Amino acid sequence: MIGVSSKDTKDCSYPVRVEEIISCHTLSLVHMQLLSMRTYKTIVRCLEFSQLKEFKLVVGFRFQVPELLEKTSLAIDMRNAAENVSEAEITELIPTNVTELVIHNSLDMIERLSLHLLNAMCLKTCDIRRCSKITCILESEENNFPLLERMNISNLPKLRMICGEVVKPGTLMNLKSINVDGCSSLKCLFSMHLIFQLKSLEEITIFRCHAMEEIIEGERNTNGEDSSHADATEVILPKLQRLKLILLPNLRSIYKGNIQCDSLRSIKIYDCISLNKLPLGLFGIEKVQHVSPSTTFEQITCQKQWWESLQWDQPQAKHLLQPYFVDHHRRAYSLRAAVVQREASI
Repeated sequence: MIGVSSKDTKDCSYPVRVEEIISCHTLSLVHMQLLSMRTYKTIVRCLEFSQLKEFKLVVGFRFQVPELLEKTSLAIDMRNAAENVSEAEITELIPTNVTELVIHNSLDMIERLSLHLLNAMCLKTCDIRRCSKITCILESEENNFPLLERMNISNLPKLRMICGEVVKPGTLMNLKSINVDGCSSLKCLFSMHLIFQLKSLEEITIFRCHAMEEIIEGERNTNGEDSSHADATEVILPKLQRLKLILLPNLRSIYKGNIQCDSLRSIKIYDCISLNKLPLGLFGIEKVQHVSPSTTFEQITCQKQWWESLQWDQPQAKHLLQPYFVDHHRRAYSLRAAVVQREASI
């Protein structure tokens, strides 16, 4: 089913055939849901998407169609596209003015994602899932995604880095949230070169990344060894509000140097059994003269046994943070009890 509107129809949507879209030169809006990649290739080569005020394109999804929020959006499920699309053609399928891009199930068709997005300078939301060949999200110097605000990546088994070694000024400068799930080869989320660009970051969520060892890469000295805490460069994330770390069994460090997060409101950490220390700068009590967490901080939710086993750089730190501690298991039990009580009252 395809819905369009044009100057002649005064923005009234109605269903049309593919042939009508190709022959129409006054389109201003296109909402399209197609199962056939072959049909989409025909349309994308004939339409001037840069002339449209709005388009929402959903291609190949049979179930669980994603909700597209931006005005110029494209969602492609490539599970059944292997016979109809080559890797060289993928770039042609992505309109240059797309602001929201969803790619699922590319299997082994996409290895270097950013090379297909060289001209997608307006991208604000990126959602990449179940793409087995991708090793790096951003490795192109031509497009450093300065407008990207939301990045969701899931089940990329070969992903080894978010950004390549060359990080241009302004790279991901507007990124507000990053959600990483099930990337089993990813050992570090942010390199030192990248983290200094992320001044707009508000939320970090990492889930089921079993190889993850550190969130922010530690600096190395000339011998390739980790720098000491005192020698490490301070990291400042002025807008970070929420940090969620879940099922990261090999995580040993959030950051080994000083970190400053004056806007942090909540931390949730579950099943990170190798993590035994939290940077006090997360809470605004890195310096000795600070006698309480920052005024924005609300709570840290974690398992009680893990909380009790943590090591602290300052003896008074645990005492200062205890009022903000929420037992994960107790909270989960309270929520279940509330649901049962509500259902019983209906």
